[in-house]
Amino acid sequence: MNVKAVQILDLEDTVIVPPGKWLRGPLCGNAIWRSPESWRRSRQNQASDDFSFGIVVWQPFSRDRYSKVPHSNCPQMIYVMVNEIVFRVNDNQLTADDSWYYILRRHISYFANEDSFNGFLQHIGKENIFFERLVALVGTFTPGELRQPSETWDHVDPDLWDLVGKMTNLDLTRRITEREALQHRWFSQAS
Repeated sequence: MNVKAVQILDLEDTVIVPPGKWLRGPLCGNAIWRSPESWRRSRQNQASDDFSFGIVVWQPFSRDRYSKVPHSNCPQMIYVMVNEIVFRVNDNQLTADDSWYYILRRHISYFANEDSFNGFLQHIGKENIFFERLVALVGTFTPGELRQPSETWDHVDPDLWDLVGKMTNLDLTRRITEREALQHRWFSQAS
């Protein structure tokens, strides 16, 4: 694979946020690619875009990088070529008043750990109406319906997992920037 340039554009939701500034309030981006902080209408900046890009990048490359592999143990992973999406929920869930519940449950299932979740809660703040809802959401994972942390998906290239894991950290203060992502070893090995 030899990637010369990448441009991703979604002009319907374009906002330029100056460095060091935050956007608060709107639901930015498509529901399926939206960052957890946008879902909570919390402060958003470039790190929110980095999360979304990490989800777009997240393709289940097998160890040999280019063949599709079965994904029975990790449902709804992104296969860009066959249009399957990691946060895709059924149409009823996607259009429900509480669609946030179904999608953020996947965010937590696939990409959260205790530290990143606590960092996310600190970011949105206790005054956010979703603070307690998110704490309750974590309690919905039971022995019969466990989390499916993406780092346990054994057919994903370890370097790709490392890159995407850093881009999708729920704690914005620990999420890598796009410049740091482009310097990641996965990109140098993919060319």
